[in-house]
Amino acid sequence: MARMGRGRRGKRACLAIGLTFLWLAGSGLIARSAAANGRVGREPAVKLAYLFNLIRFAHWPEEDVFGGRQGGPDGFVLGIVGDDPFGPLLRNLEGRTVHGLPLRIVRVRTPEQLKRCRAVFIASSEWPRLGAVLRVLQGQPVLTFGDVRGFVDRGGMVGFLRERDRIRFEINLDALRRAGLRMSSEVLRLAVRVLGAPEGEARR
Repeated sequence: MARMGRGRRGKRACLAIGLTFLWLAGSGLIARSAAANGRVGREPAVKLAYLFNLIRFAHWPEEDVFGGRQGGPDGFVLGIVGDDPFGPLLRNLEGRTVHGLPLRIVRVRTPEQLKRCRAVFIASSEWPRLGAVLRVLQGQPVLTFGDVRGFVDRGGMVGFLRERDRIRFEINLDALRRAGLRMSSEVLRLAVRVLGAPEGEARR
């Protein structure tokens, strides 16, 4: 019975991700053909759709979400560091609701701006400075995304990569835990690689 329950939850997560892609397609963020299969012809839109959906499936410490830091006047702040690949697509997400808060997108230029974010996308242009960016965020409840292979190996949390003609993602569970964050177990099953053992296995 437990195994059947896990299967149903996994199907629900896949369905939710599929529906999110279709919703983004309807909003003009991503073409329906790309939403259906994640092909790299619309790579920036596919990555942005994944990013938005993975934020929705992530969990922040309750005191952070409901104690004012995440729910302050700026709402839920998504920071973009470096030369992002999204361009005008980001406007389609501005103001959308995430965890009950309006999503605000900020181009990060200073360490103080970084600390005010609840999620950060670090572009490939920042690869030489990645270590410095992650050090600023060390111990902060900030979900980090990157679009260069090896991002999670260097301490990032969610890394996008291309596999043949599709966009996939990998997750660093240890980095998430150090920041006090959690990712839905259903999402972990969709990742092509997960660094660190799930909590139940880690205790054994």
